[in-house]
Amino acid sequence: ASAQWMQALKDHVFRGWPKTEEPLDLKVFDTKGVVRLVEYNAQSPYRLELYIFQYIAGEGPPMTIEVLDQESWERVAPALAVPFPDRFPSTPKSMDLWREFEAFTGGGGNFAFVIPRGVGPTEWSRDERQRTHIRRRFMLVGQTAAAMQIYDVHRALQALNAVPNLKWSSLRLEGKGESAFWALYASLWNEKIDELDLSD
Repeated sequence: ASAQWMQALKDHVFRGWPKTEEPLDLKVFDTKGVVRLVEYNAQSPYRLELYIFQYIAGEGPPMTIEVLDQESWERVAPALAVPFPDRFPSTPKSMDLWREFEAFTGGGGNFAFVIPRGVGPTEWSRDERQRTHIRRRFMLVGQTAAAMQIYDVHRALQALNAVPNLKWSSLRLEGKGESAFWALYASLWNEKIDELDLSD
């Protein structure tokens, strides 16, 4: 029955996903601290980013992946601006939030932030009228913005599995609000998810 459900989802909900997946073409940027930036191809022209906070390189503690929507992105961006000031020149840095991230990692926590298209660095517009226009354009080519954001999370999970020297004992996927839906549907295409935490 589950195979039939998955096929029905592919045929009726995610038919706009690419038939052939592009190479991920990973690029990993290390900092001197605990965070790594990973760039990967989701779907042309979108080259997206993963931010990985890593305690140890080997078989480490559980990994928590948080899928960010715009609201949650704006919450974490001031911390990411500390190790990556060139990528966030207009974002005020928050050393307090950055120290919280460092402290959590130092205590044995591995976690990563996934940022789908239309969020954060690739945000389309703050104008609601223009956002509606963009959503309609997706539909004109047989897609929806949400379905392609789910695809981006799916691709981010593939990218995470391809990062060198990154292992974990279990994998937890989190989402809140709109991103909870993206996380939920993306998890159907990844058998390595051990736990889902969905809220609001």
